[in-house]
Amino acid sequence: EGLDNVIARHAKLAAALQAGGDAIGLKMFPTAPMTSDTVTVFTVPDGVDGVAIVKNMHADHGSVIAGSRNALRGKIIRIGTMGIVTGDDIVMDLEHLEATLSGLGHDFEPGAGVAAAQQALN
Repeated sequence: EGLDNVIARHAKLAAALQAGGDAIGLKMFPTAPMTSDTVTVFTVPDGVDGVAIVKNMHADHGSVIAGSRNALRGKIIRIGTMGIVTGDDIVMDLEHLEATLSGLGHDFEPGAGVAAAQQALN
């Protein structure tokens, strides 16, 4: 694949994931001008427990994402885009994230995150 292609793939996957998260009302963390293309971190919406997001995504869908173990526990979620992750994986993670957030009471337009990611991937 070559290093340049790996870097470009990670950037494209991160952009798709971030577009999907934005479309369902998730804010990036941190808000610094430079973020990583290998892991995307979202701030958990008010009234939603980030620990529950991580647990429910795994229990209900088999999707593995991460939270935080420090002062940010329950306040952020992390989703990786590095390695053998594909565009299909990003779309599936967003489908699972949308279902999970909906079940936890977060209000957003269903399918908006998936549609935004698919547009970014095309």
